[in-house]
Amino acid sequence: MTPKSPLEVATEDLENLTRFISHDLRSPIRSIIGFSNLLLDQSPQAFDDSAISNIKTNIKKIIGIAQRTQLLIDSMLTYTRLSERKLQVCELDLTGICTEICSSIVSNRKNIHSKPIDILITPNLKAQGDKTLITVMLENLIDNAIKFASKNETVKIQIGSTTTPKGNAFFIQDNGVGFDMAHAQYLFTPFELLHNQEKYSGIGMGLPISKKIIDLHDGAIWFDSKVNSGTTFYFQI
Repeated sequence: MTPKSPLEVATEDLENLTRFISHDLRSPIRSIIGFSNLLLDQSPQAFDDSAISNIKTNIKKIIGIAQRTQLLIDSMLTYTRLSERKLQVCELDLTGICTEICSSIVSNRKNIHSKPIDILITPNLKAQGDKTLITVMLENLIDNAIKFASKNETVKIQIGSTTTPKGNAFFIQDNGVGFDMAHAQYLFTPFELLHNQEKYSGIGMGLPISKKIIDLHDGAIWFDSKVNSGTTFYFQI
């Protein structure tokens, strides 16, 4: 894969930032304004128990939308600032990193549901890269894998290495809902969600950030998926 020039990277980041400001940021701001106007329109004379309950509900919605907006802004800043980072390349124990990530995610998700999570990680996976960035990338991919398999009776995740037509690569495979490959071109676009947000929470920045991290390492990332048959992400660094 031919690395992008600094100008191409800067142009792409500017386009994404412009799209974010003009489209993705407008929706939550409109919601905040709408719910705030509902509160302003509430007559003080009508402050019975029902009205107070509605006011509290709208305030909670405003807080939730504001928190999501802050998350959108923080994610976009993280995405655009990645290009400025100087890589600190070292030997990476991917098996160890993935084991720690899985342990943390599984522990957190047990508070949400108690479905069995079966994770198989190949021993002795090694690579060269920036440990901080590669850890972020792996966290995003593993969290996605577990999240989109969470509706199954048993969540099954496999992490390993394999030979592909593009050469040796690492992979993260799940038994989740998958997606239609006809929509694959949108997967690494910031804030694009291929699944219902009410069923699977997220803002659509995990994969774009992961791809940018791989790009910074002059690597490659791709995937194979089928609806209701799981997804496999491959990457080279």
